[in-house]
Amino acid sequence: MDLSNFPADTFILEYADRIADRIADRIADRLRDQPTMTTPEPDDNMELPETCRLIKRSKSWVYQNEDRIPHRRYGRKLIFSRSELTRWIAENTKRPISLTDEVTEQLQKEAKKKKL
Repeated sequence: MDLSNFPADTFILEYADRIADRIADRIADRLRDQPTMTTPEPDDNMELPETCRLIKRSKSWVYQNEDRIPHRRYGRKLIFSRSELTRWIAENTKRPISLTDEVTEQLQKEAKKKKL
């Protein structure tokens, strides 16, 4: 490209525009590649008293087990997501053991023997 007949100010403005366009394209590409963050619905947020009622535990228990419970901290305030808590409860609830018919029958026989 012959720059001898090209005014310097036009040259600078043209290249500045090209650079700005390329930067804007790169930023748009990077933003497109970023995972979208989901924020809980405002109705989903709960403070400590409501959380205690939901999980049937005391405030002191929640504070002592804070590292185990999904939450966010805003300053000194703990904020809990109802959906995250219900998922956490489901994942951490012990399931009852289902007994087979043979085991149930054997337990019943032993219970009858003890009654005699």
